[in-house]
Amino acid sequence: MQELIPLSELIVKLTAVLGASFVIERILSFFNVVINRLFIWKYSNKYTQLDKLQEELIVQNQAFEEDKILQDETANYDNTEEEIPFHPNLPEYEKINSEFDIQLIKPLEKIVDDQLRFKKYLENNTIVKEFWMQIIGVLIATIVCRALDFSIFDFFLYDLSKTSSTPDPGFFGCIFTGVIIGSGSKPINFLMNFLTNRKIILETQKVKEEVDKEQCETIQETANQFVQNTTDLTINKSLTIEEIVGFVYDQGDRPDRLENTHKYTKEIDLIVYHHTCLRSNAPFTDLVKVFDDKGWLTGYNCVVFEDGTIRVLCRWDRFGNHAKGYNSRSFGIAFQGNFETNPNVSFSNPDGKLGNITPTDRQLKAAARVIAMYTLMHNIPFVFPNVAEKGKTVKGIIPHNVISSKTCPGNNFPYIEFEKLITHYYNDWKDDAEFGNALEIFKNKPRVMSK
Repeated sequence: MQELIPLSELIVKLTAVLGASFVIERILSFFNVVINRLFIWKYSNKYTQLDKLQEELIVQNQAFEEDKILQDETANYDNTEEEIPFHPNLPEYEKINSEFDIQLIKPLEKIVDDQLRFKKYLENNTIVKEFWMQIIGVLIATIVCRALDFSIFDFFLYDLSKTSSTPDPGFFGCIFTGVIIGSGSKPINFLMNFLTNRKIILETQKVKEEVDKEQCETIQETANQFVQNTTDLTINKSLTIEEIVGFVYDQGDRPDRLENTHKYTKEIDLIVYHHTCLRSNAPFTDLVKVFDDKGWLTGYNCVVFEDGTIRVLCRWDRFGNHAKGYNSRSFGIAFQGNFETNPNVSFSNPDGKLGNITPTDRQLKAAARVIAMYTLMHNIPFVFPNVAEKGKTVKGIIPHNVISSKTCPGNNFPYIEFEKLITHYYNDWKDDAEFGNALEIFKNKPRVMSK
């Protein structure tokens, strides 16, 4: 599986970026300490003396109590002419009739209010401080990246040749990298973990596809010993149907799931051929996943790949999911690939981005052999209707577009050539006794014929 970005190089650069982020964070931590000492310290003395003020408040309350006692004791004496001394700096509105020379301090509510305002100041100061710390970090990182000509922006560049003005990738790359570094180490850590895990997933998928490909090659190896790339096929009486046609009947994908469902209740009188619309080199597992994602138990009965490999998807004693309204009396076979080249059609392949725009020679011959064999196995009418007449039951061998509004198997499919190949194999086998014997033996295999 080809990677769009050289992932190893990107991770190396991200490691360097992570290290730079740690350095920037240490520098900003130093600035943070300096700012705290310069600004917050001078405010902390003003608003954080709660314990001291509370002690003074206790003394004040005690003075009030003692003053009250003295007033009670002297209530019977005439002291109206006696001058009561007050503190000279005490404001007039705070002077009280007291024997004590005291000056009121802040009440407790005022003290608590001051402390809350100081906490609010700290919160606002922290937000502003963090904002400017981030700006300073980005500026430092950008300047250093520009000086060292270091950038990771080139990994994310697309082809900008069609735009009218192309920015200088070095300048913008340094700004981009500076923002990444200045944002701290957490985003870089997250990105590196994501890329590393993604690479592991991609490697796992690649290994899985390689194993699947090896299994397909193993399955096909025996058949290819007997099936040559010619239009003539000589029947050896010792050969099985699988060896003659070139496939291995393994009962399909998870055949037990269909044990109690998808049973044929009607006579099979129709074969419908399709294209999968997937990449022509997509593995068998990709096709299985398509039907799993739809929530279907199965799909086509048979799939033919670009190298001529034939794989069973839905067991042949059960009907598949491939032609709505016709599944219960038909056999569905599909070509892996997308042969629709009209760009106005959804999911088409006009520029070959999905691989082959027409089936390969091996693909056509392999599918023709399967259809010829299946036609003889179920006595399906050997005709090629090109239209479904209203009021009549369509029978025979048809492309999907005859019974559907879809263009499947595509406007670039070689319909005439394919029908000629099917006719060739059908005529060679229909009166061949040895082929007939091999076919009867095959029909008795488990999960081949409906009962």
